[in-house]
Amino acid sequence: MCLTLGGGGEITINLTDEKKRKVLLDNTAHTQISKNMKISSKTNTNQTPIQKFFHSAQKYLLLASATLLASTLSLEASAFTLRRAEEGNVIGIDNLDIEGEVYNVEFVHESAQDLYGSASVSGHSGHKRIIAGSNPFDFSTKAAAEVAFLAVSEALGSEEFISETVISGPTRGSVLGYEKNDNFLIPFGEVYSLGTSQFFFYNATYDKKSALGDDEVGTWFRREERSVVYMAKFSKAPTAVATPEPSLVLGFITLGGLMLGSKRKTKS
Repeated sequence: MCLTLGGGGEITINLTDEKKRKVLLDNTAHTQISKNMKISSKTNTNQTPIQKFFHSAQKYLLLASATLLASTLSLEASAFTLRRAEEGNVIGIDNLDIEGEVYNVEFVHESAQDLYGSASVSGHSGHKRIIAGSNPFDFSTKAAAEVAFLAVSEALGSEEFISETVISGPTRGSVLGYEKNDNFLIPFGEVYSLGTSQFFFYNATYDKKSALGDDEVGTWFRREERSVVYMAKFSKAPTAVATPEPSLVLGFITLGGLMLGSKRKTKS
């Protein structure tokens, strides 16, 4: 995408590089705009008031266009948002970028059979079941699941927590307190069976270290489908529609009216 400036300058913005957009815009656009304003000011000496007005309007439009473009790009590359419950624990992450794909993430405390199962089993309390050999998960490979795990862990940082674990006291039923943790699983690959077992199993990434914020990705084998754990469920985030700032839109409308009125006066 290019924004052409007066005097032959232009701003080139690489839309595939999210992290460099704002830097390119700030460092290139404003430098070029300043240069063009200096050039324009030198030519203003022998101009009529109407010509000076149009030169000033051109500079305003140029600066407003750059600001509008920056606003649009910042919306496109907006940061993720953490969603929290009333207790303060994180229950989801919106607009998380994972290698160019943007996801919404939900932290759910369920079993894999209930979360990913496809068929209800009669006489089994209405639970769903996963079919052996199927891949109902959000990621097919260990590598993809690990990348997703690290992205989620980075978004949570060292302070955010997903759940709290009860710290038992010395006597039965007593509670010393609660320990915050950010442990979760991301299942991947095909579901499989072990020998004569009537239940199915799956692989998943997990946090090898139990301390809050001290993350190191690991792979957990033979996780039973009935085990209730905290899992991260991914879904593609809807594409955001960039909306210009209302003040900029009003400014464009006002300036357009002034310029149109000035042209009419010149003709008369």
